[in-house]
Amino acid sequence: MKIPIYIPVTKQEYVPYEKSVVEHRAPTDESIRLYDEMIDKVRSHLVSTITTENNPMSFRAAVFFEPQSFSYVCKYSVILNGKEFTGDFPLDADTPSRPVDVAQKVAKMLADQLARSIVPDLVRTTPYLRNK
Repeated sequence: MKIPIYIPVTKQEYVPYEKSVVEHRAPTDESIRLYDEMIDKVRSHLVSTITTENNPMSFRAAVFFEPQSFSYVCKYSVILNGKEFTGDFPLDADTPSRPVDVAQKVAKMLADQLARSIVPDLVRTTPYLRNK
């Protein structure tokens, strides 16, 4: 004996659906360069806003944390005999965290960098050192 099977009729509906896709791209070399340039300008501006009293050399310095390399960088500006010397140098990870120890490290590194930048001018402008 055959049993009849009833299949109900289904109705298909299409619902309008819109999906927006946002593409997240990796930073390009140009955008990274611009970012680094902006950070450098901000740091230079911060160092230039630091003022100290009774400072015959017009020495300014600030220590910044570099999150990319987990290290510290000291940026400085010195006006010596009317000539401005600016630069930056990394502070080692083994530098103690006491401000006095950081200041001693900054003073030593600054003395080294100033000597490297002053000595060539001294040799070039001193007559008896040029002939030797």
